[in-house]
Amino acid sequence: MVLSTIEIKENKKKSDWKYYQKNRDDILKKQKEYNAKNKTKTKKYYDSWYESNKLERIQKATSWNKEHPINRKKALKKYNLSVKEQKTSEKWRKKNRKKLNDINKKFRDENQEIIKILNLNYRHSPQGKLANKRRKDKRNRQLETIPINNWFEDSHGHHINKVYIIYIPKWLHNSVRHNVFTWKNMEVMNTLAHFFLIMQNIKELNKLFS
Repeated sequence: MVLSTIEIKENKKKSDWKYYQKNRDDILKKQKEYNAKNKTKTKKYYDSWYESNKLERIQKATSWNKEHPINRKKALKKYNLSVKEQKTSEKWRKKNRKKLNDINKKFRDENQEIIKILNLNYRHSPQGKLANKRRKDKRNRQLETIPINNWFEDSHGHHINKVYIIYIPKWLHNSVRHNVFTWKNMEVMNTLAHFFLIMQNIKELNKLFS
């Protein structure tokens, strides 16, 4: 009987695993000795492998966490306890805030694709949906909604302040990042919203008198 390539690979995996189980202590001892003698070479190899398999490792970890929620909770609890005993106490974080910010910024800059995947997975999880609902509810409690113009299809209500809104196209509302609470980029966004409102009124007047 002729075996397929997949069957040959599976048989080799099983054979290798049996050999590893039988000679585990000897293999680990030799590996430890080799790593001690070749620290630079070993580090370079693992760093290269780590970088080239980032997305695959994240996807596998996410899949495993979903399939083993109890094991994940135990692992997180154990990790959090060990971390708490080390550098991440509140006192240490306050003392090294700038260092932590620099580390986090470097990680975000170097791992944008991974962060996107993690954020997407979190937003679609039950915890992420609940957190998003709480954020929206809190925001809505702090804002009133008095419209200046009428709603139309594919529009967003842009708050020009904490009371009044102007309905503008969705694409226009998403074109500039802004925040009504911190007032970040609000002058720019309000100028665009008012300009759209003026053009909308001119269009309505033209229809009325044509």
